[in-house]
Amino acid sequence: MLNPQVLQKFKVSSKGGPVIFIGELCEIFIPKRYEAYDALTIRDTVRTLGVFNMTVDGISTGMCAPSFVEIFPSQVETVNIGTDTFVKLTLKNGDTFLKTTTVVKQPLNSFPIYVEYVKSAKSLDAIPYEELSFIFDRMMKVSGISFAVDHAVYEMISSHTVRAIEDITIPFRNTDMTGKWRQVPLTEIAHAATSTTGRIIGAYYNDGINAALNSQSDAMSAMEEILRR
Repeated sequence: MLNPQVLQKFKVSSKGGPVIFIGELCEIFIPKRYEAYDALTIRDTVRTLGVFNMTVDGISTGMCAPSFVEIFPSQVETVNIGTDTFVKLTLKNGDTFLKTTTVVKQPLNSFPIYVEYVKSAKSLDAIPYEELSFIFDRMMKVSGISFAVDHAVYEMISSHTVRAIEDITIPFRNTDMTGKWRQVPLTEIAHAATSTTGRIIGAYYNDGINAALNSQSDAMSAMEEILRR
């Protein structure tokens, strides 16, 4: 999925054929961590999972296609952004952005997406908040995997893990829902758990105790009410 503003910067030469970049400058940032999942191979071309942030003629956007894609960049380099390392691909006018638009369904492609962008809460410009929960639906449609649960489960995960940018303890849904937001890792005991009991009976006991002391709950959770009966 690309920002509609930048779609005009690309041209499909034929049905199922290559996608050509016709803008001035396209910079793609692929997490080097993808190599750990065998989801990034750099040779004369770059074969990678089609989920990454990118900048097209100064506009920040991204792509979220749970399938392998092959890119023909003019330049490849490694850059550090914050604490993360990325493989930066530079495309110039006339370079091939995608070798083909044909998708081969591979269910295992969904695993690194879940680990990176749900469990570990890495940011992805390709997905606005309103569509975050639909990442699971897209994985099922594109990669062919089946999670066998209702979409409401995905909505619960995103509404719980997305927090206000200025206060990580406040769910984004409880704000005016404008501006930026951030996610907390699904398994992070300090912030993903929201009750005292949830923090101290989960994994990483010491972290849970510290989180319970630093972020005291002002109301009893439903689970705590059940345990007290």
